[in-house]
Amino acid sequence: MKKKLILFVTMATVIFSTNVYASEVNLSDMSLEQLIDLRTEINVLIAEQGGDNIIGQGTYEVGVDIESGTYDIICSKNAQNGFINVETYPSKEDYENNEHREVSQIYYKEEASEAASINLKEGNILKLSGEGIIQATAPSWAVN
Repeated sequence: MKKKLILFVTMATVIFSTNVYASEVNLSDMSLEQLIDLRTEINVLIAEQGGDNIIGQGTYEVGVDIESGTYDIICSKNAQNGFINVETYPSKEDYENNEHREVSQIYYKEEASEAASINLKEGNILKLSGEGIIQATAPSWAVN
């Protein structure tokens, strides 16, 4: 009798656990937009727990400090004043002369932070005014 009770409790736990996970997230039923949003939320949570997708305040040269590619940069909750400026320059010379820059101001929001999508090529300069979360976003068909 004791063995049957243990077996029943074990089976009930397995069935309950499986149903809980299955009912929480069914990725195959999600739209592409929902999957992308979920990926962004996961990356934010990873970053908040000290993950590997944090990029700090500073200036980065593409090809030296960061690889070329297409990225989304999201404002971290640690950003001063709740926002960051993302500046890109075509070259080091443009950066030094403060010419031809593109600026995006990104705000942190608990429910869904905004993102700046940037395409960085060899020789570009990326400048961040605060801490951000960075994720590569180039789809398989994109050309960098």
